[in-house]
Amino acid sequence: DIFTVYPNPVMGNLNIVLTDVYPAAEISIANMAGIVLYRIAAGDQWEIEINTNNFAEGVYVVQIQSTDFIQSQKIIIVK
Repeated sequence: DIFTVYPNPVMGNLNIVLTDVYPAAEISIANMAGIVLYRIAAGDQWEIEINTNNFAEGVYVVQIQSTDFIQSQKIIIVK
């Protein structure tokens, strides 16, 4: 796996931990309709913390994509 997420279900902050530094990678969070609600470049970070307080409760897909790979994981946001 290229990344792990915790906690899941998420209440507040979501942590994304990369297995390596992927400067060209992009991290996105989309709802189940495929609408991207959050997008950020991974840059030189190993761990990224995202505040999910503005997201509605539900199931989302966290995706990391670069020219070499694409990986996604489902998360559940609870209030």
